[in-house]
Amino acid sequence: MAARRAKTEAGRAATAGRMTGRRAMALLIVLSLGLSVVILRLTQVQAVSADQYEKLGAGQRIRKISLAAERGAIFDRNGVDLALSVNQQTVWANPKVVPDPVGYAAKLAPILGMDQKLLADRLGQKSHAFVYLARKVDDATADAVKQLNLEGVDFVPESKRFYPSGTMAAPLLGNVGIDNDGLAGLEVQYDKKLAGKPGELVVEQDPQGRRIPQGYSRLEPAVRGSDLILSAQPDNVVFKWAWFCKTRLSA
Repeated sequence: MAARRAKTEAGRAATAGRMTGRRAMALLIVLSLGLSVVILRLTQVQAVSADQYEKLGAGQRIRKISLAAERGAIFDRNGVDLALSVNQQTVWANPKVVPDPVGYAAKLAPILGMDQKLLADRLGQKSHAFVYLARKVDDATADAVKQLNLEGVDFVPESKRFYPSGTMAAPLLGNVGIDNDGLAGLEVQYDKKLAGKPGELVVEQDPQGRRIPQGYSRLEPAVRGSDLILSAQPDNVVFKWAWFCKTRLSA
């Protein structure tokens, strides 16, 4: 009786041992398959698709900011200013770090002379890291905005076209648009030479659009446009480089 019981227990132990072995083998196979998938994925990310993911990451961190070039001036044959560009301040915002778009709009609308709802809509565009609030404002307006000390609201210099002679020479000189591109008259006829070459600022930013200290940065300065000097004949004009004109006029 005791021998039969011992034999039965030994059989059960052997069966349990075989079951445990099978479970261990199955677990080992599952772990091996899982590890193989991880290795294959790592190989794909680090080797096969490394360039793709590197570009994707750079696209999320690196931001390019276009820097407008100062437009060349227009002088008459005696060196009198007929058209010149004066530096102004453009107000912009980073909606990603603006905590209260409606409150900001209430403070900025009276200063900028803009519709409060329009400003609130622009400040509330959380998917954007740069939106214009007001282009080329005067110094008094810029100073009033600066005194508010609003987080996420900043300034970028832009030049604005002025015509000292008013409307007197308007048919000849023409005019420019908000981005200083020639629209009529000499301004559009010689736009390519007056316009100059825009620059570019490349910076590295965090997900909220804030510039990363010690991050990647590259500056390509804008090149000022050539000045235009009118000769005695209205249809005959001569271009000089900006530095030469300034030297001649200050002599």
